[in-house]
Amino acid sequence: DKLQVLFLYDNALEGPIPLSVYQLVRKYTSNIGHNMLIGSISSSINNLTSLQRLYLSTNRLSSTLPPGLCELKDLWELYLQDNSFTGHLPLGLRFYHDEPHGYLCKQAEWRVSCIIIKAPNAR
Repeated sequence: DKLQVLFLYDNALEGPIPLSVYQLVRKYTSNIGHNMLIGSISSSINNLTSLQRLYLSTNRLSSTLPPGLCELKDLWELYLQDNSFTGHLPLGLRFYHDEPHGYLCKQAEWRVSCIIIKAPNAR
């Protein structure tokens, strides 16, 4: 309940993201990038109401992004590159822009290869 940062970057973790990760409601930063995680991001992501930074880059995640990502009002950094996501970028993420390559996330159909950061004036 007091965990604020989950840092499991580059630990050779395999399998789906454990559902228990979505129960950590006080977490501000989650970095589970550069592992071998598979599957999708659970719709339970919207339980992480305090989440500010989410790093999921360089895994083997797939499927579409859950609309619950848009409910995370404090989220301002979302790193998704080097996965195999498909589908449309959830509409609520339209307040974000991608850095450093502004064209990568603007496609209707996409394979995520970007970093999404909340625009300074968006809330």
